[in-house]
Amino acid sequence: MIEWDIAKEERLEQLVSNEARHSEYKIADIMTKEFGEEISRNAVHNKMRRLCINFDSTKKQPKILLFDIETAPNVVYTWGLFKQNVSVSQIVSPSFMICWAGKWLFDDKIMSDCISPTDVISGNDASIARSLWAVMDEADIIVAHNGVNFDIPWANSRFIYYGMVPPSPYCVIDTLKVCRQQFNFTSNRLEWIAKYLTKDQKIKTDFGLWSDCMRGNSDALNKMSEYNIQDTILLEEVYILLRPWVRNHPNLGLYFTAVDKLCAHCGSDSLTPMTKLYTTSVNVYQTYRCNGCGAVNRVRVSSGNTSLRSLAR
Repeated sequence: MIEWDIAKEERLEQLVSNEARHSEYKIADIMTKEFGEEISRNAVHNKMRRLCINFDSTKKQPKILLFDIETAPNVVYTWGLFKQNVSVSQIVSPSFMICWAGKWLFDDKIMSDCISPTDVISGNDASIARSLWAVMDEADIIVAHNGVNFDIPWANSRFIYYGMVPPSPYCVIDTLKVCRQQFNFTSNRLEWIAKYLTKDQKIKTDFGLWSDCMRGNSDALNKMSEYNIQDTILLEEVYILLRPWVRNHPNLGLYFTAVDKLCAHCGSDSLTPMTKLYTTSVNVYQTYRCNGCGAVNRVRVSSGNTSLRSLAR
């Protein structure tokens, strides 16, 4: 992990403010040569975002959880391999959770939990379901790739199976939905998006890993947990890049009590007025470009009102 000392941070700020407006890749190359240490574009990107967001520690900050789960396949009886209609009477054992991984946005600590070799044989994922529930219960916002259709409802199905109540309310950002709505990528899989945007990659696996996990192989379970953790790290990188593009992003400004204008996407107070106004059929609104994440914000009241305090997406 890169150690961001004062010298590196000062040089980064110089390069960012340079009139040539170097790209993050160029900045990474320059700093790698100057400091004799491999500094990736992603490390530069994340540090730039952190430097631009100056949260007051006395204010309540939203807890943004990025998480991913890995599940075991259903085991069923079948007479063929193509276009099978499997009835419930053919189910030998249903799917269960092998592991989960998560992290709070911009926190270096990775949280994870994995089923034990003994429990995997019986499909008993109660302990890791409870640890996942506890983390989700803390979150104000949850980010997951295909979270709306898979990770979150799948986790909920394990919670109710073990008699748990719903976690505390939270907002959801599904990066898969953002990719489908806003872009036309060659593939919307996290593996491709991460490689395309960050040059980082998932850990290579095949079905053999899942098969070994199903047999309770401890080495396979450890590797599955590593695979899961890497996916969560990639998810954070992808989310940070997608964030200014997210339509109806939960308004982070609502989590702070400051009267100054804050970016609805990242909570930064570093905003630059834009000359182009946001126009509706009945009014116009002042717009601001966030210097932290790059998102475009607009005020909640028309430009005819001098009280331009609260921002909206």
